[in-house]
Amino acid sequence: MTTKIYDYAGNPTIVTLPDDKTILSIYVRVLSGDETGMFIFTDGTIQAFESSFCRSKIYYDGDYLVRGDAIAVWLNFVPSGNPFFYSKQRQKIIHEFGLLEEAKKNLHSLVTKNADEA
Repeated sequence: MTTKIYDYAGNPTIVTLPDDKTILSIYVRVLSGDETGMFIFTDGTIQAFESSFCRSKIYYDGDYLVRGDAIAVWLNFVPSGNPFFYSKQRQKIIHEFGLLEEAKKNLHSLVTKNADEA
């Protein structure tokens, strides 16, 4: 399997992932607009990724952890618009996806609780 990560200017780097491993989570750190981080597999191994090897200054733009159904969303991300915001665009999508999943869990808990009390 392959996926793309992006540097500050929207230039893609292809990352090849092992076909025989399952991703447990993805840790992403955005430095000066460049996506860096690691894939963490269910067998405990990791694979680091880096979208740029010529970063002259390091500005911390945030980090996040991708788990569960959000992994497929992250891997299949298709950027649009200004290439200088691709890494932030993906970060925002994953954040919003997480908020949506949390809201679904809270709603399910509320419905279940109300059904149990009825």
